[in-house]
Amino acid sequence: MTDYKASRTEFTIAGLTTHVYGLEDLSSTPRELSVLFFLHGRLGYALEPRYEAPVHEILKAHADAKDEGRVQRDLVIVTFDQRNHGHRKIHDLPNLTWTEGNALHAQDMFSAQYGTATDVSLLIRFLPSYLFPNDEMRVHEWMCAGISLGGHATWIVLEHEKRVKTGVVIIGCPDYEKLMKHRTGTSNLPFSAPHIPKSLLETLKELDPAAMKDGLVRLHGKSVCVLSGGADQLVPWDCSDEFVGKVRRDPGIEKYIKVYEGVGHEVTPEMVRETAEFVIKSIGGSLSSSQL
Repeated sequence: MTDYKASRTEFTIAGLTTHVYGLEDLSSTPRELSVLFFLHGRLGYALEPRYEAPVHEILKAHADAKDEGRVQRDLVIVTFDQRNHGHRKIHDLPNLTWTEGNALHAQDMFSAQYGTATDVSLLIRFLPSYLFPNDEMRVHEWMCAGISLGGHATWIVLEHEKRVKTGVVIIGCPDYEKLMKHRTGTSNLPFSAPHIPKSLLETLKELDPAAMKDGLVRLHGKSVCVLSGGADQLVPWDCSDEFVGKVRRDPGIEKYIKVYEGVGHEVTPEMVRETAEFVIKSIGGSLSSSQL
């Protein structure tokens, strides 16, 4: 990991502590600006070193690309604590699984994912007026990336937030029903109520990418990067493969999909590098010499 440290500015927006990286490092001459939301994983928090480090890595790669003339647009990264995590934690139990004593694991995890997606939409609406109260700049592009729980939420953002055109999903899953079938199986529980209520499955048809009738169509015109571990036991690739396969075959979606053989539920340095390069390319940059 790099020693590069981007500036960090904090705002409280609608009661949500919001961290903005790179705001103080913007070009002195106004340029077009892209904003990337970066969402942490389950049981973590935004300022946890393992989730903050990739933010600095991505901004360092962007700074290098600017210095090399490979990209013109400026970039800031926004983070915040997910529902019931970090400073927003109300109770430990909803973040746990069935085997850890949480009978409402399926409901709790999906509602947190969707809640995070709605937080992204709220911040998209209000963040520009906090960043630039004198209208010095405007945001030209919104993007979202996330790890694990944050990756699940990123899929939901891509489906429901029209203003987000680019997403990077790191060890996340677009098919909540398949993921819960896997987890009930490994927990020796039936895939039925009370663990999986029918009302939850009906909700998935409205909100979850793989369950929605128009889940694929909603991604048309967007850019999606999927990075997963081939040996992931917590979020197995088999749970994502069917829907991501449809994304792979759909000519209306720009995509980069990579499954790392032998990698489990972890974020590798290569995943962070791939994320940085995908973001740079998405905001109009060219590949680094190492990527050619």
